[in-house]
Amino acid sequence: MSFSVTILGSASAKPTPDRHPSAQIVKVHEQHYLVDAGEGAQQQMFRYGINPLKLRAVFISHLHGDHVFGLFPLISTLGLYGRRTPLKIFGPAPLGEMLGCHLRYFDTQLPYEIEWVEVDTTRHALLFENRTLEVWSVPLRHRIPTSGYLFREKQPPLNVRKEKITEYGLSIARITAAKRGEDILLDNGDTLPNAELTYRPYAPRSYAYLSDTSWSPKAAKLVEGADLLYHETTYAHARAQDRPRAGSLHYGRSGPHRPQSRRRTARNRTLLVPLQGRERSGRRGPHGISRYPPGHRRHNIHDRKTAATMTKAEIQLVRSLADKRSRTEHGLFVAEGHKFIGELCTSALRVRKIFALEGLFEGGEVETVSSREMERLSLLKTPSDSLALVEIPHHPFRPDTAQRELVLALDQVQNPGNLGTIIRLADWFGIPEIVCSPTTADCYNPKVVQATMGAILRVKVHYTALEPYLAQARERNIPVYGTFLEGENIYSTPLTPGGIVLMGNEGQGIAPAPHDTYRTNCSSRPIPPTATVRNRST
Repeated sequence: MSFSVTILGSASAKPTPDRHPSAQIVKVHEQHYLVDAGEGAQQQMFRYGINPLKLRAVFISHLHGDHVFGLFPLISTLGLYGRRTPLKIFGPAPLGEMLGCHLRYFDTQLPYEIEWVEVDTTRHALLFENRTLEVWSVPLRHRIPTSGYLFREKQPPLNVRKEKITEYGLSIARITAAKRGEDILLDNGDTLPNAELTYRPYAPRSYAYLSDTSWSPKAAKLVEGADLLYHETTYAHARAQDRPRAGSLHYGRSGPHRPQSRRRTARNRTLLVPLQGRERSGRRGPHGISRYPPGHRRHNIHDRKTAATMTKAEIQLVRSLADKRSRTEHGLFVAEGHKFIGELCTSALRVRKIFALEGLFEGGEVETVSSREMERLSLLKTPSDSLALVEIPHHPFRPDTAQRELVLALDQVQNPGNLGTIIRLADWFGIPEIVCSPTTADCYNPKVVQATMGAILRVKVHYTALEPYLAQARERNIPVYGTFLEGENIYSTPLTPGGIVLMGNEGQGIAPAPHDTYRTNCSSRPIPPTATVRNRST
């Protein structure tokens, strides 16, 4: 799961020729958050290939111009791009009054809502929370009310080791219980410790953004243990003695010696210290930490990106793959998003071509394109940063697979989003194959592919007439579990290691079949939640 910080700007109020005022993008699990918005923040987002429509929330530390002047044109741009989802903006008062004036005189008819959440700069409080992330305020000491922000990943849910599922023949009910952290009681009476079955996919990470502030032991204590700490400093060591200039206390910022003290107190693993304004900006900071992503070519403020111009035929080919007939004719499907494509490149599937923004991928099959060209290519409502043309795999269909493993059968599931979700859940439960009726949606429909979130790379999907397939299963004594609203709860139903779980159409259910077709009538219900999520803001 991704957790990254892109520094869009690290300069102060005094303009420089090659750096921008404070702004950062924190990306956690493909969700983008803007931290401070100095002048030119949106231009820097485009330069780094970040789509502003993907912003989930904005966090403003304080109301000095070099941290907020870029917010208002960004609000306008999002309206021009047709954003519809509300945008939450966190910041100290009177930011709400400033936003009100802007909306009153400039963006009078925005197509989306602005939700301002006032941050109390004197309290350490939970501001934002979703399934995977918490954002906390950190009181700072500056000339005006100022808050830092601590981005902290939540503990990920448990994963079940696939080899243990096979070794012990775990049912879906037992897999679900293991994911809840429970020990598992086997049929022979033995108890499997949860630690033997499960693991955490990654350790939670955290990032602390402490912008303009004087030395604060309280702030250091609050961010103790963060994986990465960003702390701003403007004033260098005095020439005669190793101590901060008097001006650093007047302006409410730390000298470079103070972050070292902060690091010792907070015990952070990595420290970023940008030198702002008073010193000539260089490509690297005082601790040799690059201010640009690895491999990124630094751009002058007047630079223009260049990319090979796509041909009209390439654009027409990609757009045509939204249609099943064209996918069948060319033997290709479309995958979008750098994370998905990164998984593709390590899978057994063959990638024919990759179109991507500059710096995302390298190789002979990669063609660098501009943001405007990506908008023309993308089949999604919100254009992605990369798109791949992938050869449709041909998996041999073996009906006897259901004798050894659970197989999912789908009867006329026609909604692409539903099919993609089912494929993703099959992968989650370790079901390797899905058998679909010919009238089920195409699994390589772009909407299905994106909804699988990469599961399509691991789950084999076949299309065949279900009636003869199920009849053959009956002849081989393969159990078939039909899912009905009035059936038993599938999570508490003991399922055999091999068999077929049959699910029907969204509106009509499973087509009529002989009464002896199904061994058990199961009720397909929502997956039990593994954790509760609180929603609150300050």
